[in-house]
Amino acid sequence: MTTLIPKFDLKNGGSTPTGAINRTIYQKLSDTVSVKDFGAVGDGTTDDTAAIQAAINASTNVYIPAGTYKVTATLVLQSPNANKMSVITGAGFGYTTLNWAGSTSGSVITNSARSFVKIENIAFVNTVSIGTTVAIQSTGGFQDSTFRSCLFNGFQYGIQMGSLVSSDCFFTNIETNVFYSCYYGIYMGGTTTGTNPCNSNWINKNSMTNCTYGIYCIAGGTTNDFSFNDFEGTGNGIYLLGNENTLINNHFELTGQTINILANSYYNFVVNPSHAGATGTSIIDNGVGTTIFNTRQNATNIPFPNLTFTPVLAGWTNVGTPTITAKYTKIGNVIYYTITITPATSISCTLLNSSITGLPYTPSSNFTCAVVNGNTGVNYGNGTVNAAASGSIYPPTTGVITTPLVVSGWYSF
Repeated sequence: MTTLIPKFDLKNGGSTPTGAINRTIYQKLSDTVSVKDFGAVGDGTTDDTAAIQAAINASTNVYIPAGTYKVTATLVLQSPNANKMSVITGAGFGYTTLNWAGSTSGSVITNSARSFVKIENIAFVNTVSIGTTVAIQSTGGFQDSTFRSCLFNGFQYGIQMGSLVSSDCFFTNIETNVFYSCYYGIYMGGTTTGTNPCNSNWINKNSMTNCTYGIYCIAGGTTNDFSFNDFEGTGNGIYLLGNENTLINNHFELTGQTINILANSYYNFVVNPSHAGATGTSIIDNGVGTTIFNTRQNATNIPFPNLTFTPVLAGWTNVGTPTITAKYTKIGNVIYYTITITPATSISCTLLNSSITGLPYTPSSNFTCAVVNGNTGVNYGNGTVNAAASGSIYPPTTGVITTPLVVSGWYSF
């Protein structure tokens, strides 16, 4: 005998909406299945791989309740279905955790061909060596997919869109995720020769901490939107080989590069990057036709201004120990610097006998610099930045000075 679920009825005996029908219990319950229905335990110790895979095989809409689920082999999504999206949902990444305990070259979830996927509210945690592990891997590409509000911890690839050597992804939304200590937070694949790029995706409002590359987009990906993402800690921000991509209001507090736009990239658009607390290098732009804009300037490279360095005086005659402050701004391969030397009592230097060393980068050739009185603006003449002496500055003879001396200029390296 087949047991039917009564047709949808309105509360308190209201009339049945037009079109409502009776369905079997199986049909009703298969709308969404829980991994618990297939024997998953979620205690962090029991191997729940088979149970989770059975749930995925049974339904395109799978719920993983709160718990810690040990996974030792790759979970494979159903084959693409033109009428359905594969959906896997947890109770929130503070509640539902998939602990990867399989091969150091394995992936937690993958697909066999391009498919429509939604994965949200799950923590993916790698418990083995990082190796080449992947949390979510696209073997055949993602299309019209969503990855939202997940956490990725300790993988070589957090989300890998497009195969490492082929396939592409498009119209996919990756938002409000947290990536921690992944080598690549989001890897947008294809090959560096422009085959199978990832196009027209939205990568927004994600947080990347201590990732070697937060977002790594190669193969000439076009019209992707990278906006409102946060990059912090060690590592690099956005590494881009592509065309007509948009990067808006991304925030960087990094020790590495913020944005690196590679050669053979065309007409990318960067707006208002925030560098608060960043100590790494400036945006590197080797592309063509890049537009970079924020409140400071329109330029092809945006600097980190006011970085400090520690110059050393040699061959100076000083009464007391002078105070030295030095700052520089790096734009591409050009350094703009200012050194202020404030005497304790007095200072003096002699042409060719006195020098300043400790520049942040070694000059590519010889350059001149200005040497002026910091109070009066009196110009003592030009000094020389000597590349052969590892970047030593040789100021002109100044005589005895009791007010600050300012040495400034620029050089390439």
